[in-house]
Amino acid sequence: MKVKGVWNIKQMPMKYVAELENGELAMFNIVPFRNVSADELTPFKGHHPTRQSSTEMPEYLYRFYGLER
Repeated sequence: MKVKGVWNIKQMPMKYVAELENGELAMFNIVPFRNVSADELTPFKGHHPTRQSSTEMPEYLYRFYGLER
């Protein structure tokens, strides 16, 4: 799945928030490592992660979740 970026928000330590190619924000559980499918994403209704206290997912983790930039 192609994404623009993925972040871990401080307020939700067990979830990642992904910005999809169409600009929508969606979240998924961090564990277990697996290929994330579009049907398990839930909409994220908060501010963009770059406007919050967040850290970007390291580039090497993208492949464990089946994601690419």
